[in-house]
Amino acid sequence: MTSLETTAKALEVAGTIVSKLGWMKKVYSNFAPFNPDLRNMEVSFRSREAVVRMYIHIPDSIRRKVRRKITIPKFPGLDVGMIRDETFREYHDLWQLDADGKKWVIKGKNLPSGEHFLFEFSGKLPPRAMQYLVRIQPSANRDTDGAYDKYWLNSMIRDVSIVEKIWDELTILDVDVKVEVNIQQLVKTIIPPDMRKEIKAFMEFIQIARIRKSRPAEIMRARAIWLKSSEKKIPLDDFIEKSKRLTIPSFFNHLLKVDNPYKKLEITCGKLIYGFIPERIRVNLATDLNLDHPAATGYLRFHREEYKNKIENFIEDSYNRALESPKKRKSLPKK
Repeated sequence: MTSLETTAKALEVAGTIVSKLGWMKKVYSNFAPFNPDLRNMEVSFRSREAVVRMYIHIPDSIRRKVRRKITIPKFPGLDVGMIRDETFREYHDLWQLDADGKKWVIKGKNLPSGEHFLFEFSGKLPPRAMQYLVRIQPSANRDTDGAYDKYWLNSMIRDVSIVEKIWDELTILDVDVKVEVNIQQLVKTIIPPDMRKEIKAFMEFIQIARIRKSRPAEIMRARAIWLKSSEKKIPLDDFIEKSKRLTIPSFFNHLLKVDNPYKKLEITCGKLIYGFIPERIRVNLATDLNLDHPAATGYLRFHREEYKNKIENFIEDSYNRALESPKKRKSLPKK
């Protein structure tokens, strides 16, 4: 492929990208007679709210022809913004809606002097627009590194060499990366077998007791199974209540470390096993991308061993409080 063909292909792809960005294509096309140049765009990945700045050249010869007014249709989701002249002075009230409310209009006599202007537009991009700009590599694979589980993070601007032909500057804020940290596999190594049996029976008893249509005999049978399995070792209602602190996001926050340039936005727990261990933790991360730094890589680390130690200590303390006096403490039952 010749360099000319490569350039033509790049411009074709660039045109495809712009065509997927909703109102941006319409604005760009409307200003075609003025040789528009998309100088920069800043967009939020999460909200898809974008601010676009477009360089427009209006020579005096064209300016005389459009002296009466310049118009663009009032596209859905589009807001017109400031206009900056050659002296970098900003004008915020040049655009006006026409009488029908269907077009934005600038009267020719109100245009600043000069031939070069920077127009600003803002609005929300279509739902699928971000997939044409950003690639996020799924981070489902887990690596083990000593006491940690590691999850690889990798997000990037697509086709940077082509995107650079569209914008001089492009900033994509809060690129959203989701990671699921699997904890379910740790259950058998953390909770003793007799306690797993006891908690399971207790949770089944609670579930049956809470169902309005449950018969008294069913409730009593479930309660008997629980008491037989537990031998009244632990007051599980109190145990479950106190264990709730082990399922809140703040508990996991210090167990999760992330490399720059990523930051943690939100931590949520999935379905609980035995009432206080989540099957998985969902972590929402974010980073910013731009043409100077078009890719962001790093690791999310979950301190697996520290988590295990905290759960084991909680269980052991629960056994000791229930079974022994303060003067005589008992170790955790064998797993």
